[in-house]
Amino acid sequence: MNLANKFIIGLAQSDPDYGINTKGKFKQVFNLATENGYRFFDTAANYKNSHLYLRSISGLTKTKIISKLSFDDEFNKNFKKKIKLKILEILKKNKLKKIYGLLIHDPLLPLNENKWPIIYKELINFKKKGIIKKIGISVYNRFELDQILDVFKPDIVQFPLNVFNQSFNDKNYLRKLKKKKIELHARSIFLQGILLKNYKNYQSFFKWKENFIAWNNFLKINKLSSLNACLRFVLQNKLIDKFVIGLNNKNHFNDFIFELARLKKNNKKKYDFSALDSNDEILKDSRYWNQN
Repeated sequence: MNLANKFIIGLAQSDPDYGINTKGKFKQVFNLATENGYRFFDTAANYKNSHLYLRSISGLTKTKIISKLSFDDEFNKNFKKKIKLKILEILKKNKLKKIYGLLIHDPLLPLNENKWPIIYKELINFKKKGIIKKIGISVYNRFELDQILDVFKPDIVQFPLNVFNQSFNDKNYLRKLKKKKIELHARSIFLQGILLKNYKNYQSFFKWKENFIAWNNFLKINKLSSLNACLRFVLQNKLIDKFVIGLNNKNHFNDFIFELARLKKNNKKKYDFSALDSNDEILKDSRYWNQN
């Protein structure tokens, strides 16, 4: 199996206001990715600078772009027009004629009885024209997704998954989604890079000291690097179609390629990561990191 097909290169790190690890030479990553057969890229309308990097990627016409879009505009007579303009702006800004997937950034938007019918109708119109291949939703937890599934069936669901946040690692739950013909994309597999670094460099994470001590002990006992362990954890779940990863520079990309090659040669041994799962919803949800 070509593991390049399992990974989506994320552009979130190109936004200087995003997360905790935003300094890097992203153009190097994106061009190296296409040169090595990576075709899927994940962006969003509100990621600053992402379009500049995306447009600079060599072989852009061969890539498959997934973008996210928010619809927080005031509901009025111009709302339908604004939806269309937002979608066209994504295409224009990134110099695209069509897009592989467009995900709703606000996970509870489909529950808005006024906005959602209008938004969904416009998305379907773009899909019928072949401009959008798949319509999806980006969620933070299963509670959000369960509510959404009562309203509509997305083509793609993107959700967080890492050793501290294993709620979407439930294979019975994922099988139900697969039966609905939903494409499953996992993100945050490195917890915005914190799982690959020393948490002590980030004071806001001291409150989860015990989680990181357990993580470091797990790595030592099993003689695994943090990157190798993170990749092993997600790749052990064969039900997930793709994984979104963020890489800051060519060294990160080369390390990633090296660990994938090691995994491909020696992936028979399975590891039990279940003891690392956390019940702390704040640790799992990056929206709340700066509020505590």
